Amino acid sequence: MKIAVILAASLCLEACKPELAAAPDMTPMETPAVTPLATPSIISAPTPAATTADAVVSGVTLYSKNCATCHMDDGSGVPMMQPPLLDSKVVAGDPTTLIRVLLEGPAQVLDPERDSYSNTMPPFTQFSDTEIAAVLTYVRKTFGHDAPVITVEAVKAQREKKS
Repeated sequence: MKIAVILAASLCLEACKPELAAAPDMTPMETPAVTPLATPSIISAPTPAATTADAVVSGVTLYSKNCATCHMDDGSGVPMMQPPLLDSKVVAGDPTTLIRVLLEGPAQVLDPERDSYSNTMPPFTQFSDTEIAAVLTYVRKTFGHDAPVITVEAVKAQREKKS
């Protein structure tokens, strides 16, 4: 389809050349240089103020793709199936515990006497340290009453302890 459109445009331009030659004040369009996308500051900047906005932006995408199916877009969870994240003491509490929940799964980290749910969350070890920091910062800022950010360094430290 794209090739057909390009071919049609080329043929049209070829047919229009006499009119273009008659307009000497017109200059051909220049193709802008392609610049790579900027690297999010969460990857390189360790200061929370610089990382918060980037973490929330990329965290919302990760949350939507990986977490919202069970915990819902609004963090309300599903009664008897998935716990709510909204107003959760785990979400707003100790960042180390929350990081470990993602790296090891809640069954390995949280009190076995906590409320039980029929579905079990797996560990998300496939996420990079940056992705875990981003999604947990989004969750804490959205559902944890503006709890502090989770840094990449904190995630890395917990992953190294687990290894």
